[in-house]
Amino acid sequence: MVNTHNEKTYSLFNLFAPIVLLLSIGALTAPNCVKADFVPFETTRIKSTAGTGIASLLVDEASSLNPASLGFFNISSLYVQKTKESFSRYHTSSINPSSDESDLTGLIISDAKGRLKGSFSYHRQDDQQNSRQRYGISVAAAGGEQSSMGFSYLHYKDHLQSSDGSYYKEDFHLLVFGITHALNRSFTIGTVVIDPTKQRAGETRAIVGVQYTFRNFIYLMADLGSDYNRTLSETVLYRAAAQFKIFSDFYLRFGASNDRGKRIKSSGIGIGWVQPRLVINISIKNSQQDRSIVLDQKRVDLKESSFSLSYHF
Repeated sequence: MVNTHNEKTYSLFNLFAPIVLLLSIGALTAPNCVKADFVPFETTRIKSTAGTGIASLLVDEASSLNPASLGFFNISSLYVQKTKESFSRYHTSSINPSSDESDLTGLIISDAKGRLKGSFSYHRQDDQQNSRQRYGISVAAAGGEQSSMGFSYLHYKDHLQSSDGSYYKEDFHLLVFGITHALNRSFTIGTVVIDPTKQRAGETRAIVGVQYTFRNFIYLMADLGSDYNRTLSETVLYRAAAQFKIFSDFYLRFGASNDRGKRIKSSGIGIGWVQPRLVINISIKNSQQDRSIVLDQKRVDLKESSFSLSYHF
């Protein structure tokens, strides 16, 4: 168990809890929006494992992976990230792909020192025509010595260019619920439910993950999920990754994933330098989105390079 409870019963995020509840109720009645073409936000570490890690006990990644993992910690952190994305899009009328790039900037502030843990996140993605901003609030609380529950409220603001060159805006909301349980010091299991209120077409998911740690040297991770509103066999998602401790404070990670629902295959690799207060991660992720008439999408190859720095206090 990572967390050691103190007697602090009131933290900064106790102030956020009523706000998050009101925002969540608002999300239940928000109208459906047209899907935008943006890469889902992942931290640098998540990219190195190709998205794997639903059962991993992580602080900075909680807002983008499983909010429940915050409940296992008793620290605060400040996280900053910069990512470069390179796209190659294959159009049906041309053999040669068109290319463009986008930049992503991320900021996460976490406070897990009270009984009610929480984080605030902000991310911005810009390409030549479009931009997206995502604001997120995550809250978690321990449910005993070995379990934690949490949820994230995510608000997206898109600024998009239409086919006639004019610009328009889209806003939408997503909720993510998560549970994490540590069976012992070596084995954890986690689950998340994404967009249970069906605010965004194609985003509903239920994912279960496991992580096994061998002597604090080898970490093995696997996730399995699907869109519970569609045929399970056609939307199954599976991911696997491994992390190895090399030297005394360096970690090598790699992973792969296959999302049949969105027809995306990915692989990632990265390295992390971990100190008691400072964590630096570097990663590279490659993805291929297959062409689909049903999903109204073209083939797209994506290469991402990412750098992040996290300070714990």
